[in-house]
Amino acid sequence: YRKTMIEIIAAFARWSQLTANLILFGSCVFLAIIWQQRSILETPWMMRLEKIFPWLAGIIVAGLIGILATTTSDATGDVTNAWNPAVWMEVVQQTQIGHIWAARMLFAVLMFYAVVKMQSSSRTRGHYALWAVLAALPLIAGTLMSHSSADEMSFTAIAPYAIHILLAGIWFGALPAFLLILLNLRKEMGFTALQTAVGYLKKFSAIALPVMLLLMITGVIVTDRLVDEKYYALVASAYGWLLNFKLTILAIILVIAYQARNRWLPLLERSENEHSRDSTVHL
Repeated sequence: YRKTMIEIIAAFARWSQLTANLILFGSCVFLAIIWQQRSILETPWMMRLEKIFPWLAGIIVAGLIGILATTTSDATGDVTNAWNPAVWMEVVQQTQIGHIWAARMLFAVLMFYAVVKMQSSSRTRGHYALWAVLAALPLIAGTLMSHSSADEMSFTAIAPYAIHILLAGIWFGALPAFLLILLNLRKEMGFTALQTAVGYLKKFSAIALPVMLLLMITGVIVTDRLVDEKYYALVASAYGWLLNFKLTILAIILVIAYQARNRWLPLLERSENEHSRDSTVHL
């Protein structure tokens, strides 16, 4: 029973911190791309998005603590060590995984401090670019622990995994901001709001397609390395099914990307043109 609980906690900690990290990174990249002027801060969707940034950064820190606790339990073979901070520190000091975890936690704490510290300061494009860089560091360090610990610690071994996760963050992480803009338009359908939103989405759409193509290419490279030409492992092992699950998520993201680029954005542009034409007629 205890071992099952540890496995559940480990999965929850791993996926919650990863999701929070991707959203924070992707949202900051999105805001750095679309940034135009300070008036953007006054929009309802922007205020909602910024309010969750400190919570996301906190979830990353808490998730990493959970990962250390469950990793300690697994590494020592003693479930009770999951609740023993003294043993945690031994793992951190004496193992390679512990050293990598320490780097991830250092980056996560630095990111949390920067996000909280800058909440009260006047915002510029540079703030979001800085947050995006800080949010990228735990993701890059995480690839060392999750994929490359068994490989040689070289740039060629690590780079495909790091690039893949960052590209996933740029697209998947930006979805909350993207959806908040669309939801806000349902409440505020004025011409100015519509025109501004279309401008934001056009800017992001311009980079979304190449990002998705690169995400697919790096995904194929990463999958090929993981299965090592033993493709039957995709359906013959638990890890293979996890890869299949990730590929399913990627397919869903591709569908959303296609919908956004070929359906939602053209509809918004059509509405914008109709508003503009109606305004001209009234004049």
